[in-house]
Amino acid sequence: MVLGPTADRTGIHILRKRPNSEVPEMGTVRPMREGEPIDGEVIALKPRKDMPMVYSVRTEYDPKSNPEHSPSLRNPGPAQVSTNEYRRGWDAVFGDKRRGKPGSQPN
Repeated sequence: MVLGPTADRTGIHILRKRPNSEVPEMGTVRPMREGEPIDGEVIALKPRKDMPMVYSVRTEYDPKSNPEHSPSLRNPGPAQVSTNEYRRGWDAVFGDKRRGKPGSQPN
């Protein structure tokens, strides 16, 4: 059931009852945008003809059901980023342990 728009008007507040639960949930639905992370489930809404503010919900993707595809559930904390440029800079400052020389540059 649609309750109304969010304060920033980029989404809507909803009340949702899952088929396997007795307790309804409050939530927020926002459109997916290219280049932005997915925060939560991806759902499809189908309007009901007899009730204009009530929709049937189909879950397209649930990160809880597949934690391998959800870095935020798998590894809490910041992303581990390591590029070749980062490694060269690290080795230039702290040394290359593989070669045993402080400040040596890898080829």
